Amino acid sequence: MEQKILLGAIFLLNFIFLIFFAQKFLPLLQASLINSDSKDSISKFEEILKKLDKISLEIENLNSKIENSKVDLSPISKEISNLKNQIQETKDRISEKAKEAETSILSESEKEPEVKKEIETKTEIEKEPKISLSFPKEVFPNKEFEVLFSGENFENKSYDLKISVEFDGKILSQTFNEKEKRWQSSNYYLNNVFSGPSFSKIFKLKIVSENIFGDVTILAKVRETETKKLVTSTSGKIKIKQTQIQTYQPPSETQKECIDINTASLEELDKIYGVGPTIAQRIIETRPFTSVDDLIRVKGIGEKTLQKIKEQGLACVK
Repeated sequence: MEQKILLGAIFLLNFIFLIFFAQKFLPLLQASLINSDSKDSISKFEEILKKLDKISLEIENLNSKIENSKVDLSPISKEISNLKNQIQETKDRISEKAKEAETSILSESEKEPEVKKEIETKTEIEKEPKISLSFPKEVFPNKEFEVLFSGENFENKSYDLKISVEFDGKILSQTFNEKEKRWQSSNYYLNNVFSGPSFSKIFKLKIVSENIFGDVTILAKVRETETKKLVTSTSGKIKIKQTQIQTYQPPSETQKECIDINTASLEELDKIYGVGPTIAQRIIETRPFTSVDDLIRVKGIGEKTLQKIKEQGLACVK
């Protein structure tokens, strides 16, 4: 009899421990289900249900053994009932989470093609060829200027390049062709300039139009060398400034330097307009002169040259 009571007490202690463990475990399990991600929960549901079934089985086994040992369970009957309710609530909670997880996964699977397409589209955009130009803000006609061309994300092909300055469809520039060592109209491509995937180089251009000033367009176009298919292009604004024309202004009377054509040396006479070493020697041989107008007697000095000499105001007779 005492042995049965001792055995029943051991079962009862095990039962109480199991209840204590279950009461601690179940709230933690429920909290993890509430806070867990649907994808994580769906992978753990089967494992959790197995644990709950195992706990329920152990409770029934211990309950059966204690009843056979005639141990009074009335002190813990309430705990047993609460524990069974908690187990059932946890199972119900798992079922709800399973449905939510399935709905969420289904929704994500439906969105997957759209997300994949969006990623592919973004990747395609990132892989599209990109080019840029760097150039002076202002340029002058007939003066060289440099343009830095840069490109990336090109395929492993050969490409032609055209850089031009245009206004209202008219080409205003020339491009220096380094391969042929000559200037050519910017209306034509430079052939086989580079091969992908990236390229950067400085090119020389100059404006050849004399009558267009202000803001105009600078363009760069890239085409495939083999197929002549346009790949990409870019443009910007550049300003053509008007060259300042310096006109001759005769010096004032106080600033005039008078070269006496009767006494000046050959080097001094060479400073007079239209007079070179040959005509200077003829002036020396033709002396004396009574006035600057008398230079008309010198061979090589005509009416137009004499007029320019007088406008210059440098020659004189003292």
